[in-house]
Amino acid sequence: MRVFSRSSAAALSSAAVVLMGALSLVAQEAAAPKPAENAPKAKRSGDASRRVPDYFGDIGLSAEQKESIYKIREKHQSKIADLLKQVAAARKDELAECETVLSDTQKQFLEQRRRAAAEKKAAAKKKSAEEKASSEKKEETKTDAAK
Repeated sequence: MRVFSRSSAAALSSAAVVLMGALSLVAQEAAAPKPAENAPKAKRSGDASRRVPDYFGDIGLSAEQKESIYKIREKHQSKIADLLKQVAAARKDELAECETVLSDTQKQFLEQRRRAAAEKKAAAKKKSAEEKASSEKKEETKTDAAK
């Protein structure tokens, strides 16, 4: 094992501190300006080909670059949709085949679990819709009171 002298250790630690400081400055300079918090969020388009991939919107694409990306994505969308259908069908087949291994009791229990999960999901969806309606109603009341 090699032993460093105090001066070597001090020089090494000083270099590390300088390097860390330089990296933090570079990271600060590279950070993109944050949008205003109260700025309205852009609604996503229903057409996936008219959106840029994740994180592309954060790197300052020009209008020309966006249009090129839209064309590329449009070209691949039908192929992706077909593949997703194939994957869904394969998963359905896999699940059906897995269920053939189960006993009748296990199949009944599985069906009960699925039904319970569906009911829970429906209840959560209903609660979410009610909360949204309540929130919108409160917002309307605030707006009316401000007038």
